[in-house]
Amino acid sequence: MKIIVIGGVAAGTSAAAKAGAINIPQENIREQIKALNKDKEIVVYCNKGVTGNAVQNIILGNGFKDVLNLSGGFKNYKNYIIGIYEN
Repeated sequence: MKIIVIGGVAAGTSAAAKAGAINIPQENIREQIKALNKDKEIVVYCNKGVTGNAVQNIILGNGFKDVLNLSGGFKNYKNYIIGIYEN
């Protein structure tokens, strides 16, 4: 199972939370990074992808290996993301 981190104030947060996503804003990621499992794949997203990229780099810089950023963010993939959480 993937860990999904919402790296900013993203639309779709409530749908993502129902599926177990973790909402960690960029300004809190350094304090809350211990809540993440280094053995799991982590997918980060935000609204447009910029904040998600910054959060991805912070996580990678802390020794995590398998961290992906949803390029283009929630705005680009909202129908796909919401569909995953609703099924």
